Amino acid sequence: MSVEVLGAGPENLRLFSARLKPHRSLNRRNFRVLMGIFTGASICSTLPFVLLGAWPVAGFMGIDVAIFYFAFRASFRAARAYEDVEVTFFELMLTKVSAEGERAEWRFNPAFVRLEREEDDEFGTQRLALVSRGKAVEIAAFLGPADKADLAADLSRALAEARRAIRQKMAAATTGPVSRFSVPRLLSRPHTSHACCTPFPGSRGSETLR
Repeated sequence: MSVEVLGAGPENLRLFSARLKPHRSLNRRNFRVLMGIFTGASICSTLPFVLLGAWPVAGFMGIDVAIFYFAFRASFRAARAYEDVEVTFFELMLTKVSAEGERAEWRFNPAFVRLEREEDDEFGTQRLALVSRGKAVEIAAFLGPADKADLAADLSRALAEARRAIRQKMAAATTGPVSRFSVPRLLSRPHTSHACCTPFPGSRGSETLR
């Protein structure tokens, strides 16, 4: 994948861009099929009790079907949440959108932000957070350990490339102008999650950390 150009100037070259979404193995069509099978099985297992006069059993089975249905509806609703991570040479932007549509945004200076990882010897990468000026924002909480590790590797490379460009710009300030075509570029790829969703951890508002 090539670097995406957002506008003129190296500051708008996108080093890394990904939308992180909770993974759902069951789509809506398959959910309807599953609900049909579950409802049919419940009716078949309840019918003999009704014929014997134990009709209250039908009510309890109906409650089971309703719980099953609303649990999956809540899961599909939670899957609407997502996180956008974007790195350019001079900014890292994190956007979190909850299942209810609430949006929170953070902006970091790549020179002062670091990616914090919590590792477990047995279970792999457990937590990722962006830390700057003593403040931490967790990212990709709904990803599994393997996907978190892949994201951390890609994001770390992008941040390293951005810091290298900043150092080159500072050095060029003492030696003369540098062409924007001499700024190194990093190739990135989209990141897709393969894990269950957890509740939206972000807070409201927008914050810039430099």
